Amino acid sequence: MRWTALLAALLLFPVAALAEITGKPATIDAGTIAIAGQRIALDGVDAPGWEQTCLANGRQWRCGMEAASALAFFIAGNWVTCHVRRRDNTGLVWAVCYAGGDGGPEINAWLVAQG
Repeated sequence: MRWTALLAALLLFPVAALAEITGKPATIDAGTIAIAGQRIALDGVDAPGWEQTCLANGRQWRCGMEAASALAFFIAGNWVTCHVRRRDNTGLVWAVCYAGGDGGPEINAWLVAQG
């Protein structure tokens, strides 16, 4: 019984330890940031990849780079707090993040609102 409780505690520790990640972010692309080397996907955000191009009114532009730049500008100089929702089978953390910490604007919702 004692070993079962110890094993359960060890299995739950990584989840509890990653419940929140806070720090200065680096923008990877429009839907991914990194804090202290941990890549964090913004949960609920389906953003264009860095190299992706888009077409509107017959004009092609680098929408992926534009979206990533907008995210970088939005979070520039802020500490970010991310509440971990899950970790996928590649180890990528999926989270909802806030610029300026808890109580600040939700980054995920801001990106979705930007289109």
